[in-house]
Amino acid sequence: MPGIVVAAGRRAADALAAMTRDGYTQQTFVPERAADGLVAGAAAYAAYPLAVARSAGCTAVLEGAAYGEQPADVDRMLAGLARAFADDAGAARALAETWAAKTDGDFALLVVKDDGSSALVVNDRLGRLPLYMAARDGDAAIAREIKGVRAACGVGDVDRHALAQMLLFTFPLGFRTLHTHISRVPEASSALIDCDGRVDVRQYHRWDFEALHGSGVAPDARELAERFAERTASIVDWGRGRNIVLGLSGGLDSRAVAAALTRAKTPYASLTFTSRRKKAAEETDTSKQIASTLGIPWEALVLAPPTWEDERAMAAMRDGTSNVALSFLAEYFRHLERRFGSSALHFTGDGGDRALPDLLAEVPIADREHFLEYRLSNALWSVAEAASLVCLSRDEVVDSIRSHFASYPERDASFHNVRFMISDWAMNRLFCGEDRNRSFLWNATPFYAQSFFEAAMRAPLRRKRHYALYADVLRALDPRLVGIAKSNWGHAVDSPLVKLTAWRDAIGSRFALAAKRGMGSRSDGAHGEYGTAARNPEFAELARRFEGPGFDRERLARISRRGLDKLQYNMLATALLYVSGVWSQPHDLFGVRPV
Repeated sequence: MPGIVVAAGRRAADALAAMTRDGYTQQTFVPERAADGLVAGAAAYAAYPLAVARSAGCTAVLEGAAYGEQPADVDRMLAGLARAFADDAGAARALAETWAAKTDGDFALLVVKDDGSSALVVNDRLGRLPLYMAARDGDAAIAREIKGVRAACGVGDVDRHALAQMLLFTFPLGFRTLHTHISRVPEASSALIDCDGRVDVRQYHRWDFEALHGSGVAPDARELAERFAERTASIVDWGRGRNIVLGLSGGLDSRAVAAALTRAKTPYASLTFTSRRKKAAEETDTSKQIASTLGIPWEALVLAPPTWEDERAMAAMRDGTSNVALSFLAEYFRHLERRFGSSALHFTGDGGDRALPDLLAEVPIADREHFLEYRLSNALWSVAEAASLVCLSRDEVVDSIRSHFASYPERDASFHNVRFMISDWAMNRLFCGEDRNRSFLWNATPFYAQSFFEAAMRAPLRRKRHYALYADVLRALDPRLVGIAKSNWGHAVDSPLVKLTAWRDAIGSRFALAAKRGMGSRSDGAHGEYGTAARNPEFAELARRFEGPGFDRERLARISRRGLDKLQYNMLATALLYVSGVWSQPHDLFGVRPV
């Protein structure tokens, strides 16, 4: 993953080296670095967005994109920030936080003194470009990749609670990573780091979805559509000179982006990939219909299923943060590079499923404990089996999850699922998937433009129920797209079947919660064909010979012999490949050693 890094300590220089790959260029931002000063720099491919300004003995960097801001204005802001940091780090911090709080974009700011004595890092309000950090024993690092932090601060221990949560939910909760000492930098945060390895982090904004709900003047569907179109146009303006391509899936989200791009009167192409997923042909047919309706170029790309080597490479590239089953997407982006150039701007509909639908649970949630039971009833594994697999007790796993849910700022328990779907699911899983895409091309979506996202969160949930608000927003963008059936649904967003399906799902959830209260959606002993020697021989061999930390070896081998369902296998393979590559000895798949 391209991006910035700043590190202190004995192995600070290793952090930048760890993030450099074939085709990447290194930049260093501490031209007068003292012997014990910070190492600060970036590693990226040529077309990756990095803006740099130097002034008053400091360097300021904007990684990523500030949508709606002109390049000259960004340069002035960076130069001013560099001068402010030279005079007063605290004042510069407040200045950077104020700018980040009011700016739409996917970005991270870095300001560092030329001698490497101190630096400041600030991310956007949603933390759209994930950052990771650690500080221990005089070593410290903040980087866009876990491997950069790992190189500077050591591998440390496996976080078995993070492993259990990854198996249960497909991602660790909160700011956890699979390393006990490495954490994700919170969204809407600033961090000061100095050459002695001290790191001070604070959040300049805290999302509270209960407080946002219905607050202020809630925009109606037409106002939201206009905001959405404006934010799309601002991304197009930022990407002027880049070829624009839209990943079109046939769902509601990507067709909304297609409508906004068409309204912006900008040339763009669309592409749909076909894989072995269920209803892939339906997605292709629907996408073709959308493209034909809008009169835009469209093509389909058939992707081969990933090999074990593809999955191993994805686990290494993304540090275990992206589902290795999606490693076939590397070929999709290589195709886009060849077809549209390495500077292409790739639009997606990411975030539409968070901004506009009703995110409340299918069943009424009475309190935090009830929410805990609801989430565990929808987990991929039974809690007992996931816990035993990572050498923890069931109570330890449940208590860790309970403690995290207790940190939610929303007091009304019905809003806990909204928090979970955005701050846990989106930020720890979906944003990492978008980062995977940025390893190849710049990836953007208007749904997560902070001003639009906040406006959408203000809309009353009763208006979002059964996709009613979404249908109205889509109708305001382009009414021709409303009646086209959503792929994977088989009916349109304004069909009466939307309500009937929601009622059916709610009834099913009530029965599931009653029957499996606290047990997880998969009972102990459930099995499938995945992970066995017959279906996945490389995984079965790795499970059989596994000697690293984090997993119970006997249970791992037993589960492989028994077999798993597809989702269980995908997440276990992701975790096992990463843990094996980083911690196992003597086999060192990723070229690192425990420290």
